Amino acid sequence: MEAEVFQAHATSSTGETLVYRYEDILRAVGRFIDEEQLTDVVIVQTETGVLVRGMRRPHAGTRLASTFCERLFSKAEIAAILEEGRRRRGTGSKLFQ
Repeated sequence: MEAEVFQAHATSSTGETLVYRYEDILRAVGRFIDEEQLTDVVIVQTETGVLVRGMRRPHAGTRLASTFCERLFSKAEIAAILEEGRRRRGTGSKLFQ
């Protein structure tokens, strides 16, 4: 069975259309979810990108209620986030090269 893919219409530096697996997409939006401390998260693939909705937890020690948070990641943003992640990770351990 083939893995489902998300067609990113952003183009690489060589002009090719980029295709990402859902695992890649979740990695890209997962950082946002962690940074915003979201709970009750819903992720929806749309024609224009990936929509993330959730409830932002209040800061520790405050009595404020959770607040609604929504962000639409365009296909180009997903591509840029994943490319930046690859640069941060580097080429891997020299043991495996």
